[in-house]
Amino acid sequence: MSTLKVDEITNNGEAVDFPQGILIEGSTLSPQLSLSETEPSDPQPSEWWWDTANSKLYKYIDGVFKFINTEPTTLVPSNYAIPTSTGDDVSAYISAYDSNPRLMGIAADGYTVAVSGTTTDDIFLGRMTTQWDITTLAARDTTLGSILNFDTTPTAGCFSTNGDYFFASGWATDDIDRYSCPTPFSLANNTNDQTNTSVMSGLNPSAIWFNADGTRLFFTTSSERLYSVVLSTAWDVSTSSATRNNTYYLFSTPITGSVTHNGGLWLSQDGTQIVLGNNSSPSGFGQVHYGTFGTPWDVSTITIHNDKTLDLGSFSGITSLFGISFNDTLDRMYLLNNGNDRIFQLDFEL
Repeated sequence: MSTLKVDEITNNGEAVDFPQGILIEGSTLSPQLSLSETEPSDPQPSEWWWDTANSKLYKYIDGVFKFINTEPTTLVPSNYAIPTSTGDDVSAYISAYDSNPRLMGIAADGYTVAVSGTTTDDIFLGRMTTQWDITTLAARDTTLGSILNFDTTPTAGCFSTNGDYFFASGWATDDIDRYSCPTPFSLANNTNDQTNTSVMSGLNPSAIWFNADGTRLFFTTSSERLYSVVLSTAWDVSTSSATRNNTYYLFSTPITGSVTHNGGLWLSQDGTQIVLGNNSSPSGFGQVHYGTFGTPWDVSTITIHNDKTLDLGSFSGITSLFGISFNDTLDRMYLLNNGNDRIFQLDFEL
């Protein structure tokens, strides 16, 4: 996801000041900004509205104004563990991509979805016809290209923020591969221009995450550990720090319960929050855990908030969680369920 921090927005020559700046993920501020105490009467798609009565920022998305969180340290909704939809009918069946899916990557453009699994060992792409709406995910799109015979156990994959690179890793090789994409958010005519064998060697990577500028890489492993490395050159894993920093054991303590496989990873762009997937909890269903960093980016300072744990047994019985992602406004979460070959989306009430 991309991150934009601004100190002011100019609206037809009138500057709107935000003393602490605004941190917005996955979005670019447009010149269309309305300032008023009430909603604009005839808004345009993607129009921004600054509610002068309550000092809140909104964006017009899918026919409604959605609140945009402007607090750098509260990017995940405070009540994020209380979705308004159960997910029962809000999903995409992806068996045609792979009947044993283990990799899901939703790109920052809000349209492109990468899927892979152990049935094909290939990575395929598809597109949502409505941005961020997984129910509109079409069949895999052969015009977007693919990566064939990637890994016999693919586990993690994602595009860079601008879609120029695709990264993927798996258990068979413990590598992280980079693919250069001539067309952003497409694997057509891609080139495998880098394979790093050292960063994840012997660790069985389960999930990967990059920050927006490509200078930090976090990944989890089958031994339930979280690692972080710093890249001196953006998106170039060969320039990673010499040591894998701040290993942190995920699921013995302080998280309640046990785990058999890490089921996803997401961090806020200011390095203060983390969301972790638990593939199989004692309840028999997947779980989503929420934590905060005492020191940004330092995983040795993580606190897991067990009162924010989301047990997925209530949401279509997600028994085998293998991926987590969020939309740009952070009011929708996506979950890959290997148990029934579906990607679910859960909406949050802000």
